Amino acid sequence: MTSVWVGKKYMLNEAAPAFEPEYFGAKHITTPNVHPVPGRDPTACSVVGNGLWREKIYHFLPDRPPSSAGDEIQTEFFVRYEDFTTVMDVLYSIRDSFLHLVQVTEVRMCAPDDIPMSPAKGSTAYIGIHFTWYRKHAQIVAALPKIEKALERFNVKPHLGKLFGLSGERFEALYGRDLEILRSLITFHDPTGKFRNEYMDKYIFANSRWKAIVNKSVLPGAKL
Repeated sequence: MTSVWVGKKYMLNEAAPAFEPEYFGAKHITTPNVHPVPGRDPTACSVVGNGLWREKIYHFLPDRPPSSAGDEIQTEFFVRYEDFTTVMDVLYSIRDSFLHLVQVTEVRMCAPDDIPMSPAKGSTAYIGIHFTWYRKHAQIVAALPKIEKALERFNVKPHLGKLFGLSGERFEALYGRDLEILRSLITFHDPTGKFRNEYMDKYIFANSRWKAIVNKSVLPGAKL
């Protein structure tokens, strides 16, 4: 870590908190703005300094292209807070298999929730480990199984809107009852499978006892 921008909350009637010139050896950012990906135009990024939270909470200005302006592929894994340091050690140990594909990695904490199919569902805080890859799809697809296998014992869950390579059976093991409820809802509202596709067949309907249920309505939560 070579540079850092530490955010601190304060109220309008309070003096802005001072910042330390260094944080764990990293120098505090003093330029007006900086892009997290080296070599990218920083004018799209939020400006460093004091201001309203709604102007500082995001990375990229709302009227500018975000991240690498689409020149990217993204992956994110959610790990339990207590497993985070061990997971990072594991990733570091296999870094040579994917480091050349990474533009930038973000690490962010999220509170637990009780939302079905949420990767942060549970009673403990989670850490999201996000990769912004270069657009090298074939190489990323080849690297993901090694990453996912190394992290399997931690039961990490993928961001469902980003690239991952888990098998349908592993997906089933991770989401359990939530996945059964989702299957029931889909089958009830789409009994003929009109809106099914290869992705859904692999991840939502991977369990063999559900593969035959295409032309049969199932009430949500019904036992089969």
